[in-house]
Amino acid sequence: MAPRNKRPSGFTLLEMSLTLFLISGALVLGGRYQPVQFQDWQEHMVINHFKETWDNALSYSLTRHTIVAISFYQSKGYVRFLSGNGKWCRYVRYPKQMTIQPKNGSPVINIRNGNLLKPQIIEFKSGQKTTSLTAQMHWGRLDEK
Repeated sequence: MAPRNKRPSGFTLLEMSLTLFLISGALVLGGRYQPVQFQDWQEHMVINHFKETWDNALSYSLTRHTIVAISFYQSKGYVRFLSGNGKWCRYVRYPKQMTIQPKNGSPVINIRNGNLLKPQIIEFKSGQKTTSLTAQMHWGRLDEK
């Protein structure tokens, strides 16, 4: 027969309060770094979306034998991809803390029949971080640096 004066197992009020305090403290301290991680993730997603849209513009231009104009609108926070016939249009929007612009300063890049007429470097800047995408002449494929 088991002894009757055994204490029931489980948390006491003091132990439960201490556990909740430690868990809450860890969540508050961990949440401090969340905005920085979210901003990095958001910028990475913008760059990937730009690359995808660029590749789609190359394919559209090549298969339709047309021009696709890529226009950079810094004040509005987006890049527009527009075909010469106006039937194909895509936008890449980006956050206010970020800028996207061609390194040569031209506000428009043209893709003709899937080719670029001159090499291009597109810079993505956010704070101290700069990412460059390079497109070679007559190739068009973007390489990240």
